[in-house]
Amino acid sequence: MDPRANTTVRAANRATAIIMKAFSTREDTVLFDPVRVPVLAERADAAAADFHLREGEASRERALGLPPSLQYKTLDTDSDPDATHEQGVAKIWRVGGSLVYVVRDRWRHEDNRDRSMSPAEEIASLLLLDRSVDDYWCFGGEHNPRYVRDYELRCTVNIAHDCTAPLSPDVNEYGGGTTRWLPVDRAPLIMLFRCCTACETLAGKFAANTYKTAVINARADLPPGAVILPNPEPDVNPDAWA
Repeated sequence: MDPRANTTVRAANRATAIIMKAFSTREDTVLFDPVRVPVLAERADAAAADFHLREGEASRERALGLPPSLQYKTLDTDSDPDATHEQGVAKIWRVGGSLVYVVRDRWRHEDNRDRSMSPAEEIASLLLLDRSVDDYWCFGGEHNPRYVRDYELRCTVNIAHDCTAPLSPDVNEYGGGTTRWLPVDRAPLIMLFRCCTACETLAGKFAANTYKTAVINARADLPPGAVILPNPEPDVNPDAWA
């Protein structure tokens, strides 16, 4: 079967396209590379496992008529995550939260079918707006009131000893600091971590150190006298880029 006809493949492509539109780059994904920053890769693995566990629990709760612990939102018609026709969708989950955005390949409600933007473009624009409002929000500290909303913007990466994430929603326990979104592409699932500057700085150091270690190991395997030269620009030596 043509992969383009597979709804799961199409949902995975949709998830990647959303990240590219909302974040304009995939550079942040290096911070979750298991080779470059193993500690963050493990953090992402644990979060993905937690999400799928919570999905199973939410499905059981719906079957028992209980309020589900995960809420699904489509910006369109209601979503039934247990229905077969809803399996080929992209999902966006803010790590630690209870809201999951469902992104279908097209609008279902009759009133939405004339929209100029597709569901993926719509959610990407909303993420862009969210970033412009909340990224690097300076919560806590003596120069800024401690709003209750700030707990929603807490760091969820939590790898640095001086991570600014508060211990509880109690405003008296805020550590202060700023956070921004870091996307993790586990297509068709997009996980959105919030990362404080302390955790981001530490992750950057891990990435730089593992890169240097890889270069050193590569040079150690070279024969005596050999060196690794940087790739020249294509117009200088086209053969090196062939």
